Amino acid sequence: MGPALAVPAEGRPDVVQGQSLPPSAEGAELRMLPVGAIRPCPIQPRTNIQSRVIGELTASMRAGRHQPLLEVEEVVGEEGRWQIVCGEQRWRAAREAGLGKVLARILPRLTYQGRFRKQLEENWLRADLDVVEEARAIVQYKALADIEVAESLLTDRGVEFEPLDSREITSREDFAQHLGRLRILLRDCGVQTQLSRWQDTEAALRISESQRKQKVGILKPNRGTGGSGRSLRRARNSNRQSAR
Repeated sequence: MGPALAVPAEGRPDVVQGQSLPPSAEGAELRMLPVGAIRPCPIQPRTNIQSRVIGELTASMRAGRHQPLLEVEEVVGEEGRWQIVCGEQRWRAAREAGLGKVLARILPRLTYQGRFRKQLEENWLRADLDVVEEARAIVQYKALADIEVAESLLTDRGVEFEPLDSREITSREDFAQHLGRLRILLRDCGVQTQLSRWQDTEAALRISESQRKQKVGILKPNRGTGGSGRSLRRARNSNRQSAR
């Protein structure tokens, strides 16, 4: 699969069962939240939920050996509801274990780019993404960087548009559609310029150009092989075998 994308590590706070804990250094509060009031994030780097990991976590929680810690943010317009930023597999295990509440770090509302970067960090620290998830993550990182540049250019020119962070995004395709609208607005006001550079994405994720092309290349359909679906399945199977 090649080198995994590098991200800085971060420590975990002390866990104290049943107590209201002080805010973290980032200004986030730690609180026990009802499991049923928490929902997954519809867009995150990991899409292949690992049943084996969830089973192991569930058994550990039932035995009292593991206290899950999630990172969540409030759902806009739904008081008392929370969306997972990091920790979906731990949340799923907590439900399976029958826990009524889980400890959660409540984050300030994040931007789509800030949330995605945090999720990348979480996933690569705990377990590498599979090759397909990793390729899609690289493409999504670049798209978010393009959106950031495009929105800045439009703002500088006084062009009205709907910012990404004011929209409810539920699929990766929504990012592409939003970027497409921004490109049309830029073209209409005479702006024809490169948005973010691939080199910036490569530097942020600490991969070379050749590594990026190799990783992202598996998403491109191959002629005569039944399209990209078959090649993605082969890549995932190869990744599983090499991990054994």
